[in-house]
Amino acid sequence: PVITDEFPAANYLSQAFKGGSAISDPVRGAGKATFSSTIPLALGKVDDISLKVNFTNSKINETLTISGLSTYLKGVVPYVDTPPIQDGLGPAFLGRATAVGDYNCDGYDDLAVGMPYASLSQFGINTSQAGAVIIYYGGYTAGSKKTLKMSPAPTLDPALPGKDPQILTFPDLSYHAQFGYSLASRGNLNGDKAGDYTCDDLAVGAPGQSSPDGRDTGNVFLFFGTSQVGLKAPATVATFPQNQESCDGREEGATCAAVRLWPNYSLWPSTAWGGSAYVPSYDANGVDSIRWGAAVSFVGDYNADGYEDLAIGAPNASWDGVSATYANDSGWNPNNVGYVAMYFGSPFGLGQAEVKPGQKFRWIKIYPSVVQANMRFGTSISAGDVDGRHRILYGDSSSSQYVGGSDMVIGAP
Repeated sequence: PVITDEFPAANYLSQAFKGGSAISDPVRGAGKATFSSTIPLALGKVDDISLKVNFTNSKINETLTISGLSTYLKGVVPYVDTPPIQDGLGPAFLGRATAVGDYNCDGYDDLAVGMPYASLSQFGINTSQAGAVIIYYGGYTAGSKKTLKMSPAPTLDPALPGKDPQILTFPDLSYHAQFGYSLASRGNLNGDKAGDYTCDDLAVGAPGQSSPDGRDTGNVFLFFGTSQVGLKAPATVATFPQNQESCDGREEGATCAAVRLWPNYSLWPSTAWGGSAYVPSYDANGVDSIRWGAAVSFVGDYNADGYEDLAIGAPNASWDGVSATYANDSGWNPNNVGYVAMYFGSPFGLGQAEVKPGQKFRWIKIYPSVVQANMRFGTSISAGDVDGRHRILYGDSSSSQYVGGSDMVIGAP
């Protein structure tokens, strides 16, 4: 039968077959048939595919078979599990975000690839859309060329750290954490080097991750590049240090531990609000999913202290700033305005910024200058020195190093 009110789409079940065996997950109603990664189909052109469409209700059970179909399969990494159809996950979205940086400080670029909708069951990850990031290290000698090392298959604990492909994911990621939704690199918060080579850091956005305060705000995970061994991570989300320094920058060659970042307002000085703790606003329905970490970007030295800084987008956040126009309107709280959170680098990993004398902030909010509901300020972030202004000389009078002057471009679609 044809889809009508009498024969609704929900009663149709479609599935692809080859040689009598199912090669895709079943699709209920309208949608795309996703080939299973466990089916040994050769790459390239695949012929003799049939599509079976079954309609069933209390009176009818009919199947239409469309034979002689073909498709073309490109390379698919074999270690990405096809998510179970009952969870409604769809594909893993390998490559939703990518970043390049020198994470093992050897002078060769490395590659980070996010797949935020994957749940890698072979590593004990059973949470829907937990997410993962794959790291491929560069500098591998293949014949007369240097390239990325693509084998063996990525794992949580590579046999050769900083050389073999690596997986970043955690068994206690939240439901729909989407770890790897955004990535940022080419930044070095603690300014460490190995000889002449900078150790780049990696920031990973997980905009669906629950915070320790129980709110589904989103988190960002910061991994510090380390000489020879690359990116190091704890075994679980729960064991990450949170919003704090993670190494002793007074020691030569100190290695910073990975850090979990989330909007913890208790870190803000109460003196900035007359001695009272700051209480953020959420939308009128109490929704706290602000997508904190939907965008991440290293933005250069924003506060001119000689260390690079990190910006994090929260595009679904409600407005809780101060507007002269609506200062006396307690009901004015537009949803999905968004903001950008700024963290500051230091020799200890994370630092603090003294916004006013005696008031040091671990992180600050940057609001849009013009406020509109649903503008989603912070959806994308980029940085550079657009105008060449506001730089200051770093060090004594004999120094030639200028710091600061970084500018940001923030998307509000």
